[in-house]
Amino acid sequence: MWEGFPTSFLQAFANECALLSSVDQGGCVTILFDRFVGDDDFAPDLTDLLQIDAWRVKGWAGWEYVQRNFEMQAVIARYMEACRRVLASKR
Repeated sequence: MWEGFPTSFLQAFANECALLSSVDQGGCVTILFDRFVGDDDFAPDLTDLLQIDAWRVKGWAGWEYVQRNFEMQAVIARYMEACRRVLASKR
């Protein structure tokens, strides 16, 4: 199954799931996990992910990314800042 929508990645991250993908929509996989499977050879990357519970660390990193960027208070703060900039530019 091919799924490359950023929303599905964010849903996985929000549930502390590590992501192994051949699609790097918006660069979020590379940003969080330093690489993605560009050649559809999942075996080496899956082996690395399963080593010493690396999947837990990567899952936690995904969760933190979602909290930092998409948690309600973070989104409200960015929205309010955008509104302030628009209002300031109108003066």
